[in-house]
Amino acid sequence: MQILISHRQSAPTPWRKAFPDGMKVNGPTQPLVAESRVIWLDLSQLKLTQRQLWLQQALDHQRPLVVMSSTPSDEEALQMLKLGARAYCHSLAAVSQLLQIVEVLNHGGFWVGPAFMQRLMKLVASDEGPSALPADHPYLSLTGREQSVAKAVARGASNREIAQSMQITERTVKAHLSSAFTKLGVRDRVQLALLINSLTLQPA
Repeated sequence: MQILISHRQSAPTPWRKAFPDGMKVNGPTQPLVAESRVIWLDLSQLKLTQRQLWLQQALDHQRPLVVMSSTPSDEEALQMLKLGARAYCHSLAAVSQLLQIVEVLNHGGFWVGPAFMQRLMKLVASDEGPSALPADHPYLSLTGREQSVAKAVARGASNREIAQSMQITERTVKAHLSSAFTKLGVRDRVQLALLINSLTLQPA
């Protein structure tokens, strides 16, 4: 079951059409039914202090969290993902997009709008030189192969493409990626791309 946490009197029309069996609650501290799978947090009409509080309280439910905003921005998308959200979209997103988000989350992924992802990947793929990292930075604990795989994934390459370019098996790519996730404290490709972007590392 999809759960919408919103200050609105009723759920947005596209959301109701996408999830006719979904449930709306008025605040993040209300108990959720056991069958709830994804939480949708509508930040519209909330002040900044309320947004931060509601976000943390929604994350406390330990469910995949989608943040919705009536005035979405790349900066807010980045902040929400860093704080633990799994997806970020417009509060009036189309039905097809809402269903796509659920599908991605059900497979353990993250979702952001295509415009934000394109901007992120362009930044990751910039030709800036590597930043100076402190000696104890987790990135430096990666092996050379793990660094190459991490930077390739951050550019949007698939496991198959990485395997072909590095002449290794997809199973080995997954092993390198799993190790990199653990060492860097990230959960998936989007968080990895955000980290690589913040380091302005030279692409492999």
